[in-house]
Amino acid sequence: DLQDAVRCPEGCPEDLKTCPDGTVLSRDPNLGCEFPPCPPEPCTEDVKSCPDGSTVGRDPNNKCEFKPCPECCDAGKEPGEFGNPVCIEGHACCPVTGDWVCASGGSGGQKFDCGGEPMELDLQDAVRCPEGCPEDLKTCPDGTVLSRDPNLGCEFPPCPPEPCTEDVKSCPDGSTVGRDPNNKCEFKPCPECCDAGKEPGEFGNPVCIEGHACCPVTGDWVCASGGSGGQKFDCGGEPMELDLQDAVR
Repeated sequence: DLQDAVRCPEGCPEDLKTCPDGTVLSRDPNLGCEFPPCPPEPCTEDVKSCPDGSTVGRDPNNKCEFKPCPECCDAGKEPGEFGNPVCIEGHACCPVTGDWVCASGGSGGQKFDCGGEPMELDLQDAVRCPEGCPEDLKTCPDGTVLSRDPNLGCEFPPCPPEPCTEDVKSCPDGSTVGRDPNNKCEFKPCPECCDAGKEPGEFGNPVCIEGHACCPVTGDWVCASGGSGGQKFDCGGEPMELDLQDAVR
C-alpha cells in the first residue's frame, strides 16, 4: 500500500529554510519533503488595556495578535441604575456578549437569554466595565482625586481619613488622648476614672457602710447596695459587681 511507504530522508532535496527567529529547518520526508513549520515568533511585550481594567498580552500562537479581553458589561447601562429601566425578575451580565440581560422567569437560579442560549447566571459574578461609569471626579479634603468604581455600582470609593491635628487632651486620670481620624478628628474618649479627692472615706468624705467602688461607666464613686465581696453597685442604672481594687483614680 502506498500509504505504508517509508521514504528515505536522503530522497528529499537538501536545501534549507531559515525561520525569522534564526531556526534552520531541513525538509521532512514524513511531510512529503515539505519544510516543517517554523517555531512561533516571539511577540513584543506590550499589553492592551481591557474595559474591565485588566490587561492582556500578545499570543505567539495567533500571529502575535492580542489575546481577547474578558467580557464585561457597561456599568452605566446596568438595569435599575442611573435611571435605566428595571428588570422585574432580576438581571445579570452575559459573559458571552457583554450585555445586561433580564431574567426570563423564576428567582435564584433563573434563566437568562445569553447569546441565544438560556443560561443560569449570578449578578454577583457580573464584570462591570469601568468606562461605563460617569467620568466625573471627586476631590477629597486631603487632595486625593477619586473616580467612580464600577465594582461599587459606579459610586465613589470613600476618601482616605483626614489627617488630624496633633494636639492632645488631658484626661482626669493624668493620661492624654489624641484625635481620632475615623471619627471626624474628635478626641478619643478618656479612660473612665473616678476623682480621687471625692473617694468615700477619704479626705473627710462620707463613708459607704457596705463598701464602695469606681463605676467604669460614669466615672463616679458608688456605694454598695448590700452584701460584701461581690456586692452589687448601682452603676449607670444597672446593678454591677465591682471591685475596689479595679478603681481608676
